[in-house]
Amino acid sequence: MITLMCYFIMFILILLFSISSSFIFCWMLMESSTLVFLSLICLQNMNQKFMAISSYFLIQVFSSSIFLLSMSMMYNMTLYSMIGTFFYNVSLSMKIGLFPFFKWVINLVYSMNWMSIGLLSTYQKFMPMMMLSLNFWHNYYLIISFFSMLMSMYYSLGLYSVKLIFSYSILSHSSWNTIMLSSMNWWLIYYLLYSLLFMMICLLNYYFNIEDLSDFMYLYNSSKLVLMIYLLNLISLSGMPPFTGFLIKFFLINYFFNVLFYIYLMFFILTSLIHFYLYIRIMLLSFSLFMGKSKHLINYMWNNQLNLNLIYFFTFIVNFFMLFLGLKMII
Repeated sequence: MITLMCYFIMFILILLFSISSSFIFCWMLMESSTLVFLSLICLQNMNQKFMAISSYFLIQVFSSSIFLLSMSMMYNMTLYSMIGTFFYNVSLSMKIGLFPFFKWVINLVYSMNWMSIGLLSTYQKFMPMMMLSLNFWHNYYLIISFFSMLMSMYYSLGLYSVKLIFSYSILSHSSWNTIMLSSMNWWLIYYLLYSLLFMMICLLNYYFNIEDLSDFMYLYNSSKLVLMIYLLNLISLSGMPPFTGFLIKFFLINYFFNVLFYIYLMFFILTSLIHFYLYIRIMLLSFSLFMGKSKHLINYMWNNQLNLNLIYFFTFIVNFFMLFLGLKMII
């Protein structure tokens, strides 16, 4: 009952935020949402995970303090307005979990259940990103997103925990989301589609209690149809053409072509391919379950076929690079 009440309050808060025109009132709603979400994760059975909750609370308090300081500098001290704008963007970067303030997101995701993970990566990012759009430094966030994707790509390789894989995927999608703020219409479409796809995956992970790659046998034993729906959502989330996730990213690709940011574009595509490779690992394991292989045999086969999987991965990169050149010639 208390959990349902928290969900209802969060829904009311986001409605009030959407219709509010007062900057201070929006900040109050954003902080109220943080407190409700903190109450929600405290209701979980999180034994020996007090440090993760404490770090989330301290990060939010520290970022809110910087936010208030930036507000006073921007509106009361004309001489320090530029510094205030910088602190404003830094405080919201901390709340979203971008580079270099992303470690708290990884620790918190690993400690929470899947329902709370879905809310953290979708609902809790809406208000800070809307506040960010009011004073958006394009070049600053282009660099921050670049390093966020770099960290996401570096730490994702070699992981077998599904929660850790998705935690770094959240960091990558947060970078895409932030860059999308240059066009609010496309950002809203990207945000809604990503939220829908990711929440559906989190619901299935929560229902079947999936923690690492070997737990997918429970998903397979329940229903092959459920497994196929899960994989289709995963493919779309990875941005594979011609699924929905790719169509939104294609807008950003076209935008980078127009502003001549070819190096950033190639790096963003490479990062997306890394995460697509991680999703392929999950799908290969699921297809192996179709053949009725045991958990130990699956792990053995996966470890011994790593070189072959890398060949497939780099082959896909080469083909995508050719597609990149073809699109450049067309556009």
